[in-house]
Amino acid sequence: MESNTLIRPRRRSHNLTLLASLVIAAAARAGTPAQKLMLAGYVDTPAGQALLAGEYRSVIQRLGSHGAAYAGDETAGSTNLCVAYIMTRQWTEAHAACDRAIASAKADQFEGGLWALQQRDEQVALAYSNRAVLHRLEDDATGAASDLAMARELAPQAQFVSHNVVAFAASKSASVQSVAVGTQR
Repeated sequence: MESNTLIRPRRRSHNLTLLASLVIAAAARAGTPAQKLMLAGYVDTPAGQALLAGEYRSVIQRLGSHGAAYAGDETAGSTNLCVAYIMTRQWTEAHAACDRAIASAKADQFEGGLWALQQRDEQVALAYSNRAVLHRLEDDATGAASDLAMARELAPQAQFVSHNVVAFAASKSASVQSVAVGTQR
């Protein structure tokens, strides 16, 4: 596997950090550079360092039971679990975790006016973007397009959204060739 580093800080009251934990390389036509789809999760939360290290089974073991580590920050926990399940190709579990990440992100309360609303929207967009990648990996073009459109509507300036918009467009006729793990702090 190859490794790519993508940096995108997450601004939230907990001062969480965004992790680009998955990059799927999808080769475009011969002679053009590969486009990559991006999943993201949270580093400075329970199991975040394991996700960063690519220890997906450890993330699943720690968060899959929905115990105390998960409950401490359900949005981060369900998002990281979504990424770990996608990386281990456990599609049914990934759908449940991604759906929970969206619901939890929507329910999160932020104080602070417009800035807080933008942070909530970015958090929800992150969950939608991850689920769009899941749909794309399952060759569900309609689901992928719908979720990516939601992410784009909520956070059009977010790097993970704009990156995936470009990658999805480039990969419409391409096949997924390899998985590359990237990090983001």
